[in-house]
Amino acid sequence: MITAKNTVSDLLSLYRSIDLTGEAREYLHIQAGRCISTCDWMATTLGIKKARILDVGCGSILTNSVLLAAAGADVTALDMAKGLCSNPAKQIAERMGISLLPCNALESLSELTEKPPNSFDVVLFAEVIEHITFNPVEMWTRLCRVLRPGGRIVVTTPNYHALSAARTGQFFRDVKNMILGRSSGLRIERLLEYRTYSHHWKEYSAKDIRTYFSSLSPDLCIQNLLGLSCNVKPGGAVCYSISNASRLFPTT
Repeated sequence: MITAKNTVSDLLSLYRSIDLTGEAREYLHIQAGRCISTCDWMATTLGIKKARILDVGCGSILTNSVLLAAAGADVTALDMAKGLCSNPAKQIAERMGISLLPCNALESLSELTEKPPNSFDVVLFAEVIEHITFNPVEMWTRLCRVLRPGGRIVVTTPNYHALSAARTGQFFRDVKNMILGRSSGLRIERLLEYRTYSHHWKEYSAKDIRTYFSSLSPDLCIQNLLGLSCNVKPGGAVCYSISNASRLFPTT
């Protein structure tokens, strides 16, 4: 099983003979530490062997899905159709025994209507929440419908207040920029050099996450809140394990 004690090379070994672009391989190197830490925590805390896991926003190279499948989970990877219909995603899924579920719109997730209730034990929502700006009620309603009673939603997002990454964390960079008379967010040089369509619309703190989910339902219970130390820029990530998720949005 891949664990947090393993190295990036251990993860990359699962991608042998997969035709990745240079950009995808670079992303894999950068995000490997975070993904390994997240999946190791899930394996040791939730007991994911043979668990049915829905990986929402899995990305075209399925990094978390690959790690979870390697740990013995039954994984369904969900993301936009354009990414999941690409050749790398299909190759990786076939090699690791991962089911692909392409969707046309994350805010509606109409594709989940074909899944029966209680289809999954865990929903993983890793590094997705900071990218979305739509009203999420319909999305979470459909995710909760396919999550079994007592199942968990695991949410991770970059930690805006990462004290362990004082020199690189977004909060500290914003403070430094204010002192120097600059704006927050990416430096202009970085903005011109880095090509991305995956903007972070909001950087979350722990309080923000609690407010977000408690606004959706008072039944929500954040069971675990922990920082994950990992090799990801601009710093660590925060992992939230959510219970009572099946009661977030009554379906009757």
